[in-house]
Amino acid sequence: MLPGILINAFHQTPVHLSFTMRCLESIRRYTTLPYKLVVVENNNKWLLEDEFDAYAYIPEGLTCAQNNNVALKLASTLRCDPLIVVSNDVRVAPGWLEAILETFQDPSCGVATLNSSESGDEPESKITEDFFGALWAVRNEVYMKVGDWDTQFCHSFDDADYWVRVYQIGYTIKMNRSVLILHKTGTTIYPLLGGARHDLFVKNRALFAQKHKGCDLPIFHKLK
Repeated sequence: MLPGILINAFHQTPVHLSFTMRCLESIRRYTTLPYKLVVVENNNKWLLEDEFDAYAYIPEGLTCAQNNNVALKLASTLRCDPLIVVSNDVRVAPGWLEAILETFQDPSCGVATLNSSESGDEPESKITEDFFGALWAVRNEVYMKVGDWDTQFCHSFDDADYWVRVYQIGYTIKMNRSVLILHKTGTTIYPLLGGARHDLFVKNRALFAQKHKGCDLPIFHKLK
């Protein structure tokens, strides 16, 4: 099986398209291993679908969780493994896919991710237990067990919910710190939410706490 790289292309404005084009350019430039490319485009249809191994266009804007579910299903039908979800405001760096695959050498690792330039860290040749929501990879077998993202969550805590569910079935989330990707949090969605962003955060946080009430996993207490 080949790794599947999944891009959620939310295209409400030309600025969003520019994010996607830079993201795709970095993937094509810095990915030296074979892979399949899956794109889910929302709002405006600005991409050429025949450039990708799988493509879906959805006229309305979807949430992150909804986009992830569409992309994961498409990649799963292509028999991709692992399934690597990349936000369109991410730019990858040399060796990024090799670092993801190295992280999965630990059989306990169900989700693998990389560190981001926004952390302020320097690259380190080590793998730690940590999480990051803008670029993450899940083993296909883990995805089949955990299932889809919970679409009750809207633009926050959807990733936190998924991380807890990964741990609930006995896997861990590991970050390979040897590669730093470029990312700026919220450049796609946050400007569009305006004053509603805080209210959504509070609502989603309460939903997350209620859904996992009684959970004694350390990751739940770290994320809540």
